[in-house]
Amino acid sequence: METLKENDNFRVRLVNDESGEKPYDEGAVPILSREFRDYRGRFEAVNAQAEDLEEVITDAFNRLNRDSDVLARYLRIFYGAYSVMEDSSDNCAYLAFDTAAWRTEHELTDEYLDAHTDVLDRKTLAQGSLNEVMAWANGEVYGYIVEKKFQTFTRYIDPVTGLEVRDEDGEEWIESDSCWGFYGYDVAKEAAEEAFEAATTD
Repeated sequence: METLKENDNFRVRLVNDESGEKPYDEGAVPILSREFRDYRGRFEAVNAQAEDLEEVITDAFNRLNRDSDVLARYLRIFYGAYSVMEDSSDNCAYLAFDTAAWRTEHELTDEYLDAHTDVLDRKTLAQGSLNEVMAWANGEVYGYIVEKKFQTFTRYIDPVTGLEVRDEDGEEWIESDSCWGFYGYDVAKEAAEEAFEAATTD
């Protein structure tokens, strides 16, 4: 747990979610994983978009002598992929790629991509989806907690006057806002800092 920002009344803490769920499928490109210890070179679907591709990609990978560069060319030729990206965790390799069908589903026509080269690079269309899965695979799922500080008091009856006395004796932080399910430290940090700013300017 890391305190990112704090002032006299509020603080925001970043918390590693050790049981963070796998990223949602919505909008993601097909992603497959392959365990390094699996010498059959078998790929398994990480998300729903890749479920129909497990067998055919496994077969292609093994027929192509398990050469990742040749597999990338295969995906470009037979699936119309512009973006083929790989990464790995401790025990798995991950393969993410766009397909012509995925681009059609998301209305990413060639004309649209050509018109938006300032924000969209067709060579990195798979990057965002892969980043989320890699953050999850590496245990980098986070949430933030915004807390407000309250003064605590001790109440007692003064034995001389018989009146109630209230003494400040410390402080207590009470949660006022939280949000979970951020994949990657930088993404979570940015969201937490925005939440802190919102809390301190209300």
